[in-house]
Amino acid sequence: MNELISAKHIIKRDNCATLAAWIRLVCQSRGNSLDPHWTGKTSGEAVTAIVDGGRWIAKCECSGAEYVSPDEPIFFCFACANFDNGGDARPVTFPQDIKDIEWELGKRPIVLGKGGNTIERVFHSAPSTLPRTWSPPTTADDLKRENEEAGL
Repeated sequence: MNELISAKHIIKRDNCATLAAWIRLVCQSRGNSLDPHWTGKTSGEAVTAIVDGGRWIAKCECSGAEYVSPDEPIFFCFACANFDNGGDARPVTFPQDIKDIEWELGKRPIVLGKGGNTIERVFHSAPSTLPRTWSPPTTADDLKRENEEAGL
C-alpha cells in the first residue's frame, strides 16, 4: 500500500460524491449531538494539512482531527462542530510539492494492521522503517534525504 489515505477514500467508502456531501451526511447522522451543523459554507483561517500515519489530516485547535483531501480542501471538525467559526467549514492549505511528498512517503514500507477495510488497516499500520509522517516546514527533499539515509 503506497498510497496515502485521504478524505477521498472515506467518501468513496461511504458512497458519497463529494466531501461536502459526506460532511452533511455525518452531521445528519449525528442529529442533535452536533451544535451547530455545518452551514454549507467555508470561511475563516485555513488549517494546515499534515500526514500522520499515512493519512492526510488537519488538526483543530480543540484537539480534534479529521481526514482532508487536496481534491476538496475543506475541513469540518466533528469534535467541536467548528463552533468558533460559526459552523462554517474552514479552508485547508496543502503543500505545493504534494506529489513529491506523497511519492517519498509512499517509498516507506508499512505493516498493515487489523481492520475491516483498507482505511482501517492503514490507520492501525506500523512503519517497518521510517514513519509516513510529514508536516511543515519539512520538504520533499528532506523526506528524500531521510529515505536515502535509511536505504529506501
